[in-house]
Amino acid sequence: APHLTFQVADARRLPFEDGAFDLVIAFTLFSSIRDQAVRREVAQELLRLLSPSGALIAYDFRIRSHVNRDTEPVRLNDLSGLFRGCRIDVRRLTLAPPVARAVAPRSWVACEILARVPFLRTHWLAIVSRGSA
Repeated sequence: APHLTFQVADARRLPFEDGAFDLVIAFTLFSSIRDQAVRREVAQELLRLLSPSGALIAYDFRIRSHVNRDTEPVRLNDLSGLFRGCRIDVRRLTLAPPVARAVAPRSWVACEILARVPFLRTHWLAIVSRGSA
């Protein structure tokens, strides 16, 4: 992809101007940061990058992973605390991977049905935008 530019940087201090992006995506980022103070710094930095009408899409674990113990789940009140004063639209997504792995080879329909059961959904999808919470 020669038309793309990749950069590696500390998520607490990204090398971009304020308001540089209309869309910021954080894919399993916050669950990978176990230190709450660092989580807050990263959240503020990502908000700094958003244009006034921009949005942050965060997709993250909401339950503890028994496979990767180096992660920390993101709870609903964590999202509210990280993005105070912002509007946050949140949904639970993703059928629990162990359930999906066991059921999918036998029936995609069963997976679709099970994915409708809220406690079987292991991730949050949050859309964060500036404005009233």
